[in-house]
Amino acid sequence: MGKNITDVVREICLGMPETSEVISRGGSNFRVADETFAIF
Repeated sequence: MGKNITDVVREICLGMPETSEVISRGGSNFRVADETFAIF
């Protein structure tokens, strides 16, 4: 079976330059320069 959607989104987001993942309120936030651009 393939990857689940969460793993795919994480892989795409973390593949962008200077991106970090922060766990907040039980979910993942992806940020660049302290600005959130994706939440799930």
